[in-house]
This record gives sequence, C-alpha cells and structure tokens, in this order.
Amino acid sequence: MAAIQDAVDPEYNWILPERMEIKSEISGGDVPFELFLKNTPDSIRTCLSSMAGIGTFATSGIYFIAADKIWTALVDEKWRAFKSETKELDVTTFAHRFVCLETLQHIGLDVQGGVAMLNTAIEASQGSKQALSMVRIIVENSEKARQYLNIGVQIGKDIPEHPSTLEEAADAYAKVSSLINDNRTAMYLERKIAACTSESNLWAWKRLLFRINTKERYRQILLDLAQEQRLDEQLMNLREKKRARLDG
Repeated sequence: MAAIQDAVDPEYNWILPERMEIKSEISGGDVPFELFLKNTPDSIRTCLSSMAGIGTFATSGIYFIAADKIWTALVDEKWRAFKSETKELDVTTFAHRFVCLETLQHIGLDVQGGVAMLNTAIEASQGSKQALSMVRIIVENSEKARQYLNIGVQIGKDIPEHPSTLEEAADAYAKVSSLINDNRTAMYLERKIAACTSESNLWAWKRLLFRINTKERYRQILLDLAQEQRLDEQLMNLREKKRARLDG
C-alpha cells in the first residue's frame, strides 16, 4: 500500500478544516434573488453562509437562486456543456451550484471536479445537515480566501514541513490536530483508494489519507523531539553530577 502515497499533489499541503467555517464578521442576513452573480459583499456572504449551513437558505432547503434572473449566455453555455456529460441536475439546481462555484472562485478558491463534484458535496452536506466538506476545495489565493473563511495552514509556509525544535513541533501538531478530526484509519482509507475507479474520487480519498498520515507524522516528530530533549536533560544531569564528584 506504500505506493498510494508516492505521488503527492501539492494542494494536499493545504491542511483545511474538515468543514467550511466562515469568518464571523461576514455572517448576516440573506439577500434578494436579483443580487446574485454580482459578487457584492452581501451576495458573497449569503452564498458562503448557505454552504456553511448558516442562514435561512441553508436551513429551509430552498434554493435562493431565481434561474431567470441569472441566466446569462455564459451560464447557458456552461449548462449545455454540463448537460451533455450528465443529466443529474435540473436547470435551477445547476444555477445554484454554478453561483456557488463562481463565488468560491471569486474569493480565491476552487473545487476539484468543478460543478459536478461541488453538487455532490452540497447534497452530502444537506443530507447530513452539516457545513460543506472541504476535501475538494483548492486554494488559489490564500490572502483573499482568508478574509472570508478559515483555510487552515499550509505545510512549508504556515508550519514547517520538518520541525527541528520541540516548540516548532508542538505548535505544528496543535494546529494540524485542530483541523483533522477524522476518525477513519489509514488502513480504511487505503482500502477505499484501492477499490476506487473514479479519478476525481481517488484524488479526494488520497487527500484524506494524506491528512491522516500528516497528523500522525507530526505527532511522531513531537514525541521524538520530546524524548530527545529528555535524554539531553538526563545526560546533562549525569555530567553535572560527575563534575560535582570530581570537584568534591
């Protein structure tokens, strides 16, 4: 199973929260239908809130998109292309997913798998009454995205890939642990990967496995450095005792 982790997508190094978490300062009331696709602060807030399971539209289950008000030539082109590949979504649902994807892209994010995979994630989120899963979210502009959402940490930038001190390791493990609460084991995820026949789903399963393995890796680094420090302290104590005997 070791080959599963051989090729790592650089995007995996973004350790995102498991579910969408919007910044409290952008939460608020919902906006009228006609304001959508304008990427105003209010429309962005409402769209993100719906995906995060907050607000009237998220709890009522009623789409806040009026298809006739947003049906531009671009949306029509996207719909026809999408429909040629799959017939899973009706026009209104597609319009809702399209606006959600456009909003995410506007704030510096994207979705692996596009509208189809975002639809799968939204349906799963509505079914479980939880915020949108972040497993397929890709970070394009972290500075912009952080203004709206908690996007976690990036390995190699926000936390060191290989902590060299106990303080670094403790800080990195604390941050990673706060973002990864998945109870699934690496063995379970490896079985899912081995049985997966969809490239898009394979990418998501591998990202989940990377997260689990990353949390364990930082835990082990922390333990190793803590043990190393204890051994250094013990060795120093022995040397001091020996020096004291010689001096005496």
